[in-house]
Amino acid sequence: MLDTPVKTYLADLPAAYGSVTLRHLLSHQAGVRGYRDDAEVFSTVRYQTSRAALRAFVNDPLLFEAGAQTAYSTFGFTMAGAVAEAATQKTFQEISRDFFRRFGIRGFDLDDPQALVPGRVRGYLVKKEGEIANTRAYDASNKYPGGGFTASAEDYLRFVMAVGSGRVLQPEALRQTWTRQKTSDGRESPFGLGWGVSQLEGRKMVGFNGLQPSTTASIHYFPGEGVGIVLLCNAEIVHAEGDQDLSKLMAELQAALLPKPN
Repeated sequence: MLDTPVKTYLADLPAAYGSVTLRHLLSHQAGVRGYRDDAEVFSTVRYQTSRAALRAFVNDPLLFEAGAQTAYSTFGFTMAGAVAEAATQKTFQEISRDFFRRFGIRGFDLDDPQALVPGRVRGYLVKKEGEIANTRAYDASNKYPGGGFTASAEDYLRFVMAVGSGRVLQPEALRQTWTRQKTSDGRESPFGLGWGVSQLEGRKMVGFNGLQPSTTASIHYFPGEGVGIVLLCNAEIVHAEGDQDLSKLMAELQAALLPKPN
């Protein structure tokens, strides 16, 4: 399935998607564009399915030929969710609920603004000057597969550890997921399949940083040690120096918690 053209499942896609595969989508090599403006970032349009959310971007030209380059795209994950819907004949909401139930993973809910989500906190914006403001209203259904869940840091880390333990993916699937993918000309990208993959002081490190309205997140997991750190903040942080993540705190925690390399 990873290397089957997505038009096999979504026949109505434009012709430009003829060579795009699920592997391209998950490794950010499909050429699907990112957000065009704040109207898309703070979209208030409610989509019942990921297939319906495709109309927000699917008729725009691809940025490059599939496999030729690497460029992060949350909408690429939206399309991956649409492929899963077409393959299973379920909505992404149903797929995700079934997944968490099947593997006994607790504490995850879709970030649905119309639902009562236990424990969900309000989100804020921390401006460059340090001023704190309420975040603007938005509906994450245009990007559920790429950033539409709520969870505590503890539950999030339990999920990552479940993946790393082999409970969720078969060994070969996990190996591919946490292996840097290559472009068609052999260049290694910073992404595996849905995960960032890198090295820290000789250790393999997987994870990603996330920033969207009301939320900043960072996860670093070290498969060799079975150790991970999850940082979640109920604020979109925009520092004066342009830093938009939790990298400083993450670096301090890694230095304090990880064993020193030999």
